[in-house]
Amino acid sequence: GGPCDLLYVVSYLNQPEVQLAIHANTTGLPYPWAPCSDLISEQWKDSPLSVIPIYKRIIDHGLRILLYSGDVDACVPFTSLRYAIAAMDLQIIQPWQKWTMPDMEQPAGYKIVYDGLTYATVRGAGHEVSQSHPHKLYALLNSLLQ
Repeated sequence: GGPCDLLYVVSYLNQPEVQLAIHANTTGLPYPWAPCSDLISEQWKDSPLSVIPIYKRIIDHGLRILLYSGDVDACVPFTSLRYAIAAMDLQIIQPWQKWTMPDMEQPAGYKIVYDGLTYATVRGAGHEVSQSHPHKLYALLNSLLQ
């Protein structure tokens, strides 16, 4: 879970035999894989700028959505996600409340439940919640799946 782990992942995923095994880079792109590629993001013009309409369609089809973010994420601040969710104008089912780890009283984060969507923050986590706080993410997912 250290900051250098990504170097190993990038090196591994750029090995030709690994790409062959996972059916990646089947067209033989001349540049290496990277987790955040400016080359791709600058050329990607056929996708919507917002996923809100997609979320609305998912909810309209009766599926539930969980969105979560670290509360110290410098890349995508949790306030941005709150504004995006507010723009969907969903009915609040349960107002903001703390969620905790099993057998602990201190908040592991906070959550709000809307009609079709739950949004949770993970306390002390940054952009990669699953990397920095996997135990909290597991507890959050487990509590929502029960």
